[in-house]
Amino acid sequence: QPRWRQQQFMLRVDANKTNYAQYDTINTNGYNLLAQWNWKLGSRMRGDMGYGYTAEQGSLEDIQLPVKNTQIQKRLFYSFIYQAPAWMAAWGMGSGATEHIYAGETFKDHTSMNYFMDLAYVSRAGNRLGLKWNRYISSPDGAQLFLSSDFIPALLSLDRHYTEQSLSAYARWARAPWQLSLDVGALQRHYQQDNGRDVRGLQFNSQLNYAYSPKTQWNVQLIHAISGKDELLNAQSVNATLRSEWTWKPTVKQTYKPFVQINRETFSGETRIGYTDFLGQARVYLGSADRVDRNFSTGLIAEYTPTERWFLHASLLYQSRRSSVPQFSYRDTIFLLGARWQFY
Repeated sequence: QPRWRQQQFMLRVDANKTNYAQYDTINTNGYNLLAQWNWKLGSRMRGDMGYGYTAEQGSLEDIQLPVKNTQIQKRLFYSFIYQAPAWMAAWGMGSGATEHIYAGETFKDHTSMNYFMDLAYVSRAGNRLGLKWNRYISSPDGAQLFLSSDFIPALLSLDRHYTEQSLSAYARWARAPWQLSLDVGALQRHYQQDNGRDVRGLQFNSQLNYAYSPKTQWNVQLIHAISGKDELLNAQSVNATLRSEWTWKPTVKQTYKPFVQINRETFSGETRIGYTDFLGQARVYLGSADRVDRNFSTGLIAEYTPTERWFLHASLLYQSRRSSVPQFSYRDTIFLLGARWQFY
């Protein structure tokens, strides 16, 4: 086969609109653009490179105010994969930038670099045992929080310059009608200036899939994850999630996915905020705000593909949260409509 026929070029465009029943002044149009080249060289070497752009309304729970909180994310990425009969090696890197339109969130603006390596044994049946390493570097864009009072004007800043690394072992096993996926590893995040916010811990992700028939499948997922939080009051969170999803595909063009998910997220960690007082002296504020959120969500996702290039989807979702800090508790019902056109 000629080399040019092994290449695949893809352009994907998603458009969506977020409407609020009570706060229609913050209704937002969202976009998702992906341009990607899936390259291939011979029978063993392949990879991809591309550019992605996303603009969407951020969650109102981040700011607790009915204002437009549009978030813009840009990314460039590249990967290389070498596939041998009994093993596979992959390497990749990317860069990104995150921007917030709402002035109260611009202190979260940052650029990033990420790298990954993956090495796995591949059996004749296609099952895998592997080891994966990730490194993510975040650098602030210089945005800062300003705090002033009648007595002490001060400049507050949240350290957003950090390096996060993870190392995990994984397994992929399949024998009809079952599929099993398991990842177990450790994560560490180190801040350049404020190491009191450093994060480290163990995490895992497991998925089990059962195919009742070619048209019906059931999937259950159990996750325990630790992550750093880009907030003033919390340094980290521990997240435990159980999700069950059913997939029914009555025709090749229609797919329906009802799901149920429960989640418990615990926020903790001492916050250390550095600032300069009105005399020019460096100060440090120490504080903490432990919080526990119990989340429940359920819904139905419907997908329709009238042609190879058109993809339509609709979602009806219900979400609720009971938080130990009452202001973070909420209930909402969300209806989403989306369309995507893909060129390749």
